[in-house]
Amino acid sequence: MTELAVFDLDYTLTRRGTWGRFVTRALRGRPLALTRMWAAAGLAQWRYKRGDTPRIAVKTAMMRQSIAGRTKTELEAMAEAFVADDLADGMDPRVMAALEDHRARGHIILIASAAIDLLVERYAAALQADGQVSTLLDWTGDGRLASGFASENCYGEQKLERVEEWIADRGVSPDRVTAYSDSRSDAPLLEFADRAVIVNPRRKTKLYAKRTGLEVW
Repeated sequence: MTELAVFDLDYTLTRRGTWGRFVTRALRGRPLALTRMWAAAGLAQWRYKRGDTPRIAVKTAMMRQSIAGRTKTELEAMAEAFVADDLADGMDPRVMAALEDHRARGHIILIASAAIDLLVERYAAALQADGQVSTLLDWTGDGRLASGFASENCYGEQKLERVEEWIADRGVSPDRVTAYSDSRSDAPLLEFADRAVIVNPRRKTKLYAKRTGLEVW
């Protein structure tokens, strides 16, 4: 039997979110730039909550104030250091144990995250996952980070679509899918899975899990 185990990243495999920490680290020692970034993020979040902009606009606003224009070489080095720090002391031990168990049983492991590919690719490689889907960065012709993204935010329905595309591209037909996530935003993926596990849920997600009968850790 072929089984696919799909793991969310932020607050599921990792104890904390990745994007805000990564761009904050990129502005270390630059308090005014950091203030401008969080102000831009707050405005974008307000507009998103009003329904004026898509969710990815929040990420875009933060990126433009922090890492846009930097070279791919510089950002890859930052990503390597960031992921190495998390792997040393920032992962959820229960979820890591579940991932190891799936690997030991020969299951296919996929990390599916709204986080940026620059980070998710490195987590996936370090955790010996079979693949990853994530939000794609865009690069200029001279190897610098552009001011927008090359894909939609890998979130909600989009995340499920990307998972289904990955399955189709790989040419596998899993008999069983297990999905792990901390958030009800992953409801499309959780409902697609044969077994869905909610990890570290906040109040609204815990209520969602109770209402839908999902397993909660």
